[in-house]
Amino acid sequence: MLKQLRLLIGLYLGLLIGSTSIMAQVSQNMSLIGSWDDNTLPLINSNSFNDVWGYAANGREYALLGSVGGVFFIDVTNPVTPQVITFQPGGSTYSIWRDLKTYSHYLYAISDQGLNSSLQIFDLSNLPNGVTKVYDSQTHFTTAHNLFVNDASGRLYVAGANTQANGILILDIGTDPTNPSLLASFTLGAYTHDIFVRNDTCHAYYGNSGFAIFDLVDLTNPSQLNLIYPMQYAESGYAHSGYASEDGKYIFWCDETHDTGIHVAEMSDPGNLVYGSNFRSTLLAPFHTNSIPHNPFVKDNLLYVSYYHDGLQVWDISNPKSPVKAAYYDTDPSNTDYLSTLGCWGVYPYLPSGNILTSDVRNGLAILRLSNLFPISLDKFAVESQPHRVRLRWTTYQETNNENFTVERSLDGLNFSALESIPGAGNHTGALHYETFDQHPLEGLAYYRLKQTDFDGGFTYSEILSIHRGTDFHLLNVYPSPAGPGQEVYIKLDLNAAQNIQVQVSDMLGKIVFKKMWNMSSGPQSLEIPANMWSAGTYFVRLIGKNTRIEQKLILSN
Repeated sequence: MLKQLRLLIGLYLGLLIGSTSIMAQVSQNMSLIGSWDDNTLPLINSNSFNDVWGYAANGREYALLGSVGGVFFIDVTNPVTPQVITFQPGGSTYSIWRDLKTYSHYLYAISDQGLNSSLQIFDLSNLPNGVTKVYDSQTHFTTAHNLFVNDASGRLYVAGANTQANGILILDIGTDPTNPSLLASFTLGAYTHDIFVRNDTCHAYYGNSGFAIFDLVDLTNPSQLNLIYPMQYAESGYAHSGYASEDGKYIFWCDETHDTGIHVAEMSDPGNLVYGSNFRSTLLAPFHTNSIPHNPFVKDNLLYVSYYHDGLQVWDISNPKSPVKAAYYDTDPSNTDYLSTLGCWGVYPYLPSGNILTSDVRNGLAILRLSNLFPISLDKFAVESQPHRVRLRWTTYQETNNENFTVERSLDGLNFSALESIPGAGNHTGALHYETFDQHPLEGLAYYRLKQTDFDGGFTYSEILSIHRGTDFHLLNVYPSPAGPGQEVYIKLDLNAAQNIQVQVSDMLGKIVFKKMWNMSSGPQSLEIPANMWSAGTYFVRLIGKNTRIEQKLILSN
């Protein structure tokens, strides 16, 4: 498979402006407990991955992860060490868009790109030993954009199919899950990008044409209950997808457009929606606020939204008219603006364990957990830059079965190494204050987290905090991307003052294949490194200045 140049490690460059010590959170009330990626996958418009879904059976849990080439089936029963069981290619093996849904012990997979695309069905009953493809057909459509499964009725709803783009197909999968039959195909009035169905009520999202609500009691004559045009609500854009509260009284939807929020409306009467409000995530504020939401899901009183650039965002919707931010985890901390549509594509919050699956278009699978499941009551975790060291402190109010804390540090917010282990209090009620120091801190941007370990060996992680110490240059870009055979690689950077910059390039074994010192003046500068002298593979580029060290991964293609 062709290898591509991928930039997985970067900086919050915007946060570095105007200060020598700025702290920013990449998570709140949520911790990363496991992840999986495949750096050899090709990039199509900067995407290697797309949708994610989950499946649980016989005490085990699985992530079903879509990619440009097909679907990965991953055992996440032990979320710390996800295990890929198998990969199943799609009919089209170069597709940005895939959608995945389960019914009983079957996975239904589609693609919205490629003449060879089809509806594929995989039997999951033999997991963890493997899966079996039991259906691969273009009988009903070739490409489609989204699926929705109504488990109670045994129906598969298909939106954006090439055979019915301006409406939906409804397939019967309850009678024979391995051989879907067509129940209905009808036009709804505009291109239908996505749908949400509960009982016989269908919410159809029309992109730039708004969205509509239909009564599907009579499949031969669907009845439109409401049509909402974009100009009828604030911050409207491309009406992408939505999900109802569990009591069915409220609908939450996302417009896949920059500088739009998430919307909520009361719908006791579907024919007369009462618009409530809109709200949004802006992790890059105050420098950037034009964020873009993608896919919403509801579980209990929490709204989970996969956000381009801002990762997974979670709101408490106990009061649906006034949602409150409850937690978040940024799956792509290298992002520094809200351009394009990088970051978190999908989320699946329904595993029995409470673990949450997310898919990031460049970084693959992340397995997350809300911090309210942390086995201690943790408060006031903070990091502080001091002369020649970094101070870390935290307070607990209750500890249960707590053997120790491990302070961990990272250059990129993804790959951590242990710095120090500090004994816990076992079982304790009441405030306890902890403090330690990183006596050899990294210059530039660094990330810290706590790993809490139980006496029985179980462990979980705190939120991740980042801190920046006195940079003297900023990395602006590494290009071209991808870098093909014979191409040079250029590094653009901006220096605060004239200084010497050393560039080191090493391979996966740590062998330095290139090292050179440049004497550089202040301001924007460009460096050229001889990538055409190296074979295809994964490399690490290190830029070392007077007070700053930046490391970035790159992959060269054949």
